[in-house]
Amino acid sequence: GTLATTVTPGPWHIGRMLQSADAFAMNLAFAGKGNAALPAALEEQVLGGACALKLHEDWGTTPAAIDNCLSVADAMDV
Repeated sequence: GTLATTVTPGPWHIGRMLQSADAFAMNLAFAGKGNAALPAALEEQVLGGACALKLHEDWGTTPAAIDNCLSVADAMDV
């Protein structure tokens, strides 16, 4: 879910968060879950509307996950 570590996991959830924020007259941005060893999951989140990717130690932030997250964020300019 979205309660524990202040990120929104997956493009569907990001879409719902963006939709729920439409009622507010302010700019809001949502970070996606950055812990993944392969790029596809992170790319989906950015394409789904994530403005950033967040790594969190509770999700097993391995060297591969860190490298992947930084590489995807750099390539997608987030």
